[in-house]
Amino acid sequence: MKVRVASLGLAAAILLSGCAQGPTVFRLPVHNLPSPGGMASGGRIAFDGRCVWLKFDGGGDVNLVWPATFRAIGPPLEIIGASGRGIIHEGDVVELGIMDGRAAIPGCPDRGVFLVGEISSVNGEQWPDGAPKVEPPGRPPGNPR
Repeated sequence: MKVRVASLGLAAAILLSGCAQGPTVFRLPVHNLPSPGGMASGGRIAFDGRCVWLKFDGGGDVNLVWPATFRAIGPPLEIIGASGRGIIHEGDVVELGIMDGRAAIPGCPDRGVFLVGEISSVNGEQWPDGAPKVEPPGRPPGNPR
């Protein structure tokens, strides 16, 4: 009887330890550019446990490289913006300010690369990580005011 109770206890401990495992920190590929942009692109966020990419509605996909201030946990995927809030999840429909990248991302399939500059919308919510900072217009030379 003691063996049976011990076996049940061990089985319960194993099952509970498996359930207790939650999302872990996921290392995003990042860039240090101040604000790459100039183009906008949209699609659905995809994640395979290693890579995060953008799937276009009309077909095709590109790997994404994120601002260095962004972090991620997963699975399930949650990308945490500069605000410290989770702003993007796997399957979300996004509009991004991007710049074309040229480097391959180690461990990810060979496909195009976009450098993400801003998150314009997620599932229709505008500026989920806060509106972009707009630099004040410069003063003309010789005008200290």
